[in-house]
Amino acid sequence: MIFRPLISTDFTSQFQHIYTQIFNIPWDQRNGILEHQAQWFGLFMNINDLGQDQSNLVGFVAIGQINFKPIYIMWNFTILTQYRRQGYSYQLLNHIFLTCENSDLYLFVDKNNVIAQKIYTDNGFVCSQTTFQPPPNHLCLVRSQSSH
Repeated sequence: MIFRPLISTDFTSQFQHIYTQIFNIPWDQRNGILEHQAQWFGLFMNINDLGQDQSNLVGFVAIGQINFKPIYIMWNFTILTQYRRQGYSYQLLNHIFLTCENSDLYLFVDKNNVIAQKIYTDNGFVCSQTTFQPPPNHLCLVRSQSSH
């Protein structure tokens, strides 16, 4: 597996199509302010050591630092459908933890998405009632630097 920042050439029409399918939001209508300030990362499969290619993107995530403090927020955490239930979410999270080392990491998760909630809580996230106001029908979770 290769974990690396996504670069402008990664945001091809194929990636934009995947994003639109998963989130049901056209790429050009996403939350521009927050996402344009974020760093996007991708998890790639290196098939037969031929290098990385958009066709073997396994998952992606955006993370952004809040006001230059040791606080990050993570969103659009996604493992593509054909790669789910194979442990890739744990690999992607571990890379994020290294990237955001010594920082609190926040995310919002749909209250009905029990699978995602389990993945996050298995990786040290807990409910946060006070820091950020989640969107309707979402929970705010945090993985605190002081607990890891």
